[in-house]
Amino acid sequence: MKRILITICILVLSFDGFSQQDSSEKRLNIKVFNPESMPVSPRPVNPNCKCEKNILKDGGFTTVIAPGSNISNSSPIWKPDIYSPQYGKQDGCCEAGVVQMWGNKFFGETVRQNGINIVMGKKYRITFCARYMKISGDANPLVRFRFRSFNGTGNNPDLFLPNHIIGTSADISNTSWNTYTLADWTADANYNSININVENNSTQHNSQLISWGQIDNVCIEEVPCDCSKWSVTEFNAKDFKKKVQCGQTIVVKTGEVVSVNPSYTCIGGCKSKVSGTITSSFQPTINITSFPVSFLPTISGTYSLKLDVQCGDKKCRSCTITIIASPACPGEVLGSVQTEN
Repeated sequence: MKRILITICILVLSFDGFSQQDSSEKRLNIKVFNPESMPVSPRPVNPNCKCEKNILKDGGFTTVIAPGSNISNSSPIWKPDIYSPQYGKQDGCCEAGVVQMWGNKFFGETVRQNGINIVMGKKYRITFCARYMKISGDANPLVRFRFRSFNGTGNNPDLFLPNHIIGTSADISNTSWNTYTLADWTADANYNSININVENNSTQHNSQLISWGQIDNVCIEEVPCDCSKWSVTEFNAKDFKKKVQCGQTIVVKTGEVVSVNPSYTCIGGCKSKVSGTITSSFQPTINITSFPVSFLPTISGTYSLKLDVQCGDKKCRSCTITIIASPACPGEVLGSVQTEN
């Protein structure tokens, strides 16, 4: 499995400027704030501005089209999903261009991007810049950004249902830009779209119980496949079940079959490929291409089990376990654990 990474910037502000409302927001009695009427916040220290392997296009919102301040459906990459999220050309986290939205857990504005490629089983990481916009009388002095995956070429029909959620940020109450990272997410299916909305703690359909936030520089990257560390190797025989670590010795009974099953989990969720050999000074080498494997020590003596593993295209550190075949003391585990740097 592989992973992906997403990055965002958020801010909290106090301001008095308003922009035009669309008809739905007028019906809800929501005053829409023009992003360009807001105070400019300093950029954060060392924001993730490169995002070289972003699966999104235009993570910094530089191509957004917004007549007035509401994002247009003719915007080439980012489009309004629900209601009318706003866009401002002022400085954001890394460059000019920010998206602004209001919402709570019941309703709110969202933006979407279609035509991306999220692959089932791969692991992703999301980072972004954001800030909370503090409004006088705000009953919920915080904002969170929620990311959802879906399939389609238009709006997400399941916006406020608890499904297909990639992740939700921690509470954001800072009025200055900061960078946030969500927990790594493993895709449970293939998806071609995402949307982003803001929320607070309110679950009521009440325009007085919403919060506002700004977001910029959204980055979703696949977490690269890499080596990790060996877990235990399980030895199961008629008279015992033991977990043995690299560098240790296990005593098995001569003439009795023992099942050997090592465990290794790669970083990034990619699948590990484990192979191995069993060698001794008194019989030919046994080559192992898949596990678990059944091993029958027909002669008493010392055997060496060497386990090799590969994560993606990367060869990782091997593991060695000594096996002593003896008529007595089967299941005894001896020796110190092999250290891994």
